[in-house]
Amino acid sequence: MLLLYIVSTIPIATITHGAHKIDESMRSELDRHYQERMSKSEVREDIDRLAVAAGAFSDDDSYDIRVYVGNYSSSYTFRGSLTFTTYDAQGQVVHEKSYDNVIIAPGEKNKLDNYYTSNTFVTYRYTFTAR
Repeated sequence: MLLLYIVSTIPIATITHGAHKIDESMRSELDRHYQERMSKSEVREDIDRLAVAAGAFSDDDSYDIRVYVGNYSSSYTFRGSLTFTTYDAQGQVVHEKSYDNVIIAPGEKNKLDNYYTSNTFVTYRYTFTAR
């Protein structure tokens, strides 16, 4: 019984630890991306305090694309939509997705989505549209 417990616990712990590291990494990337954007421009509107970070994680013969969103405002709650587009090295669209009814509270940083695709991306762009 003890052996069965150990054999089943090790893979579960490994998977959970890996998922936690990816989540940590994506939240750090979200912070870095926001700071980089803010150093290049002035904040003119509340919507300028929103950011997106995306990462592609290899999973056998496909990629797990993770999309995280963050609201760096202390008082503005975003309600609206997000259009997210990924591009390959030649600038061609790899994948485009729209998210409706997105709500991001002040200070919130969360995973918005993850999806699987056969192609990875080099860069991405996004547009928030408030209701």
